[in-house]
Amino acid sequence: MVARLNSMGLRPGVYVTMKSGQPWRGPVTLRFGATELALGHGIARRVLVEVKE
Repeated sequence: MVARLNSMGLRPGVYVTMKSGQPWRGPVTLRFGATELALGHGIARRVLVEVKE
């Protein structure tokens, strides 16, 4: 899974914005750089983030 996310550009140190999250375990849409990526609930719940204010 880590290699797959890296190949999509989602790697440690990248600033990410959550664009949308669907109820009932639907997909989560993330934006980082010029990329917008939808992750299924199973993968999204394994991604750890640090909140910056």
